Amino acid sequence: MHFISRSYVVYIFGVSISLGLLMLYTQNVLVPMVAHTMFNFLALEYGIQFRKQKH
Repeated sequence: MHFISRSYVVYIFGVSISLGLLMLYTQNVLVPMVAHTMFNFLALEYGIQFRKQKH
């Protein structure tokens, strides 16, 4: 995690809690791992598209 702002830290904290609850609910560590991978992929795609629009 990279410290960007306080609001980002709060957001990531919420995501972390959500992924932990997802694991507890499903009793399967693979489910939050896949969700985390999808989150990272979507964030990367958003960043790429945002960067293309700026140039």
